[in-house]
Amino acid sequence: MALRRYARSLKPDFVRLVRAIRSNWPSTRILIRAHSHYCSPQIIDWCRANDVDFILGVVRIPVMPDGYSNLKPDRYSDFMPDTIPI
Repeated sequence: MALRRYARSLKPDFVRLVRAIRSNWPSTRILIRAHSHYCSPQIIDWCRANDVDFILGVVRIPVMPDGYSNLKPDRYSDFMPDTIPI
């Protein structure tokens, strides 16, 4: 299993990367694309405050209704409402 750093500890990396890009290309729009383990309120707030566009993954966490916790995983879809893709 890979070890992942918390998203808030990655903020200094994003700051350093964006600073380096803007020092050479100040008018370039920056878009950060990252998986869900990089998604945190701190990263989102920082991107918005620093005019950095972002596409961050969000983990879908299914919530089971009470009483269905003993079902086999392949049977969840029989009892869960259809999801609407975002």
